[in-house]
Amino acid sequence: CPSGTFNTLPGNSSEEACMPCPSGTTSPQPGQTNCSVCEAGTYSRRPDGECVPCRHPMWSGRGSDICDICMPPPPSPPLPPPSQPLDCPCLTAYPAGVSLVSDELQVVVDGVSLAYPDTYGLHECGQHDSGLEPSCNSTEYPGWCEHEWCYVDPAACNTEYSPTAYVVGATLHYSYRACGFSNEFAPPPSPPSLPVPSPPPPTPPPSNPPPPSPPLPPSLPPPPAGPPPVFPPPSPPREKCGNGTFSDNGQDGPDPCDNCPLGTYSDEPGATACKPCPRGTYQDLEGEAECKHCTEGNYCPCADSSTDDESCASSSQ
Repeated sequence: CPSGTFNTLPGNSSEEACMPCPSGTTSPQPGQTNCSVCEAGTYSRRPDGECVPCRHPMWSGRGSDICDICMPPPPSPPLPPPSQPLDCPCLTAYPAGVSLVSDELQVVVDGVSLAYPDTYGLHECGQHDSGLEPSCNSTEYPGWCEHEWCYVDPAACNTEYSPTAYVVGATLHYSYRACGFSNEFAPPPSPPSLPVPSPPPPTPPPSNPPPPSPPLPPSLPPPPAGPPPVFPPPSPPREKCGNGTFSDNGQDGPDPCDNCPLGTYSDEPGATACKPCPRGTYQDLEGEAECKHCTEGNYCPCADSSTDDESCASSSQ
């Protein structure tokens, strides 16, 4: 493979099998099986050249293709020392059931079949995923692509390890802790599901059930319908006493109106008393609305309810 490219699979006879180095890595010499990652404080824009140091005050992280003006991130805290000496050797061979096809390891990642080197994850701690599909062969690869790990035997490992079903034919276990790295590859564990409350037990029947309620008495038939009530007709409206009449309440009822007596009169409806004839007049009839005047040549000297023309005195007297 020419400079700036690499090939991890042996037995290829064409330059087309060579892959370009990812951004932030270099392969200045031809015939390389992997690319060198630029260390922190350096960068590379040419995969066939060398990593170039950043100028002050520029800075870059490991595997960068550009320098930034910023302070370097704080260093990662060191891993806590193990309570006992680390004892987790890497496997030197795949377990039974794993078969190699054309000296290549068959893996399935996200439903896609891929071929990896026959030493993938074996013998020693290393960047076994560097430059491999599907995640570590692009320019924007995740950080765990550069972390070292290897396959381990759970029965002979006293540190953290995780299972994987990528390898066809068996379930293997890998460990980043055995190589001094934390496991950033495994997805975070799913939150525990909430327990489903069980239904309450059925209520047992009472040992002594209460006696049944007595039957309700039959309802009584409705009383027979009688004749409809008879109400007296409304009293007719009472009329006021007319002219020449009167009553105690001024109305024709309950007692009838009476005629005004002799020597009196009533000139308005609803009268409760009759008026006496004024001086110079008289009334010789009952029930009249006005008084009569004395005849010519006579006069009535007093207003005392004169009842006839004889009550009027002669003007010659």
